[in-house]
Amino acid sequence: MDDYGHWDISRVGEFYCDDFFGFTYEIEEIDTTRIYIGRKIFRHKSKKSSNWREYTSSSEELQALIVQRGKENFNFRITTLCVGKSQLTYEEEHLQMVADVLRTRMPNGERKYFNKSIGYKRFAGVEKQTDQAKQKITAYLKDRPKCASHKEAISVSTKKAWANDPKRKAEFVERNKDPDFIKLRKTNNQFIKNASIDYDGEKLTLCTFIKKHGKVSRGCVDGRLKRGWNVFDAVLTPVEHPEKSHPRKAPKTG
Repeated sequence: MDDYGHWDISRVGEFYCDDFFGFTYEIEEIDTTRIYIGRKIFRHKSKKSSNWREYTSSSEELQALIVQRGKENFNFRITTLCVGKSQLTYEEEHLQMVADVLRTRMPNGERKYFNKSIGYKRFAGVEKQTDQAKQKITAYLKDRPKCASHKEAISVSTKKAWANDPKRKAEFVERNKDPDFIKLRKTNNQFIKNASIDYDGEKLTLCTFIKKHGKVSRGCVDGRLKRGWNVFDAVLTPVEHPEKSHPRKAPKTG
């Protein structure tokens, strides 16, 4: 039987450290029930034994508390024995993720875990995102005033959701025929692509309308719509090129 130092081995049973690469552990502050989850190897690369029997984590906050209060006020538990580095890394990060060590809080609002990272990865914004902060953000997004164009805008997903409601679908279709409404939605490329336009008895999308009857390019049409043109003028009005008063190059002389 090996000497286990201050570690409680009730979860893993008796073992010989030479048979394993390392272990995951929990250190619990008894009166507050705050916990640290970490890992430790049994031997260094030089095959020299590590200080695992007296190890008190890599957390400076927890180490200071242990020195201040004494080991008798903490529980030291080995939770998993690992045969290799990859398994040890995986088990540590798995336990930290499952416990949600960066966000879990106790009823008094204090953080449950001493951990400030998962493995060696730090997630700076996670621990700052408290439930109170989330509620404030949600309330702001819900109650913020919406501009007229935002209120008028109807997403493609909403259009699909209304497909089974004949009355609302009919209202939506009628609005799509209005050139002013098309201009209002000028920044929504998906809408412009699928908008229905009546021209000479045909129902055309804007892309098809430009291809069949357009006097200018699609880019020119988009620019005109952004400047407030109605859709028909934007597509059917050709570009006027003023006569150039100066040639690009002076004519060659004898």
